[in-house]
Amino acid sequence: MAANNDDFDVKVEVSDDEISDSEDQVPVVVDEEIAKANDKSEADESDAESSFSFEDFAAEGMVKIGEADPEFGNVKAYFLNGMGSLKDQTTVVSVHKCRNAANFTMQARINSFRAFSEAMSRKRGPDQNVKRAWFVSSKDEIRLIVACGFSRCSGPNPGEPSYGVGIYLDPENLSFYSAMHSVEDERGLRNVLLCHVILGRMEQVKSGSTQILPSSRNFDSGVDNLVVPRKYIVWGAYMNSHILPDYVISFKTPGIEGLHLRPLKVPTSHGMSFPLLISALTRHLSPARLALIVRGYNEFRVNMINREQLIVKIRQLAGDNLLIQIMQSARSEA
Repeated sequence: MAANNDDFDVKVEVSDDEISDSEDQVPVVVDEEIAKANDKSEADESDAESSFSFEDFAAEGMVKIGEADPEFGNVKAYFLNGMGSLKDQTTVVSVHKCRNAANFTMQARINSFRAFSEAMSRKRGPDQNVKRAWFVSSKDEIRLIVACGFSRCSGPNPGEPSYGVGIYLDPENLSFYSAMHSVEDERGLRNVLLCHVILGRMEQVKSGSTQILPSSRNFDSGVDNLVVPRKYIVWGAYMNSHILPDYVISFKTPGIEGLHLRPLKVPTSHGMSFPLLISALTRHLSPARLALIVRGYNEFRVNMINREQLIVKIRQLAGDNLLIQIMQSARSEA
């Protein structure tokens, strides 16, 4: 019986050859005057696009950050680092800052978030768990969220499993999940919202759950997987106290519509599912090596790399001896 495509089996033979995506560079000679005219035309078009696309953001008190500002570079890098192999295909067109001290409503929300963060710290101590996370929606809804707060629970993205009723956010290192489900606006740009989120003590929520609140006082938020989190769930009662918008990133990524999530599959008798393998590796690998494996698995999930490439990465980072021990242990317990 063949192993499932989402399973890992160390018996699989993998070639060590690397695939190069480089292409020959062909020089292009353009008349200088034509080039100058084209540059001016593109600049005028870019200015018009910026004015047309972002006037709604400015109307809600958001501040556009200039590309020369170090803050723009920091946010851009933060977003691109979570885009995996789509990083080089992605262009960040603009970054708008949501926290405007001159806007009294925004300042009140900042103060409220700080108060709830301090309360969570007193309640949970080290488990305060304030993180950055991504939220995806249309440009108009993002604009209203920044201006007025969340008005409804977002639920899962189309085609993704449900983990209860709440606000779904993607972990800080997985911006490509939000990018995949982003919606083009009238100028062909996509927008995602970077937020600070108070997660507190998370509980794992089963797929298909209809949960709307923490299952007990021991928990504060939900997560799809405690070991390899791909979704944070902030319950509706806390959506405007535990989520604070930071930045709106507007970007372009050609061809992103063609990407689809691989379905999660159960392990077979001949293999071990990648999530179970990663869970077992947490007891043996350093956080840095484990993080690289988790990133590789997430790229595999959205078809950025294939199964064989993921296996090569896991074997390089974990070593065959350790993988064989884990596989033998899992089979003996089965």
